[in-house]
Amino acid sequence: MTRGVGVIREALTKHANLRLRTKFLLSLVLVTSAITCATLLIMRHSAQVQMRRETEEGARNAILRFQVVEQQHQIALSQKGDLLATLAL
Repeated sequence: MTRGVGVIREALTKHANLRLRTKFLLSLVLVTSAITCATLLIMRHSAQVQMRRETEEGARNAILRFQVVEQQHQIALSQKGDLLATLAL
């Protein structure tokens, strides 16, 4: 137990004896890391939002294309039906 307290005391003493330049450098590294992490989180969120929008737009376009093809198919069937009706007479 005494050894653990001694280690903690030694670490605190070393921390207190750090030079000002070292403290400044450590704080600069900490601030830079925090800004980098925040930027990465923001970019990840933006990328997810953009991906979601593009996926929704792609799905909407696919539905519209399917509806157009379906209408063209209905028109073709109607024309075939009309043609068959005229040939039967």
